[in-house]
Amino acid sequence: MKWSATAVPIFAADASGAINGWNSKASEVTGLAVEQAMGKPISDLVEEDSAKNMLALALKGSEERGAEIRIRAFGPKRKSSPIDLVVNTCCSRDTMNNVLGVCFIGQDVTGQKTLIENYSRVKEIMPESCGTLPHSFYLFL
Repeated sequence: MKWSATAVPIFAADASGAINGWNSKASEVTGLAVEQAMGKPISDLVEEDSAKNMLALALKGSEERGAEIRIRAFGPKRKSSPIDLVVNTCCSRDTMNNVLGVCFIGQDVTGQKTLIENYSRVKEIMPESCGTLPHSFYLFL
């Protein structure tokens, strides 16, 4: 399957941490075009050290499942930064089984996290007496 045909963000980095793969969904989610992403250090794209740590682990042969990373938004999407992704990593290997880099296969969970955060905020500020409101009221929050 071609990366460009996928419905999830996929990107890859080589052993030095330079982006060497970036699909159209990663571009859509982050606002960073494929041409701009290629060759960029992964440290320029992530909010935290999580992706760099995953790269280091992958280079030792350890793959991650369900890890969360925050990636920066670019261009018009910049105001919505950062983007929360849940990713699985897989090692890229040569024919001698040496690890050459890592591939990140993600799911954008930014919307879900925002919804949960907003719900938690509303729940904190609502007075106890509102606990008796009809269930349908909460559907509009």
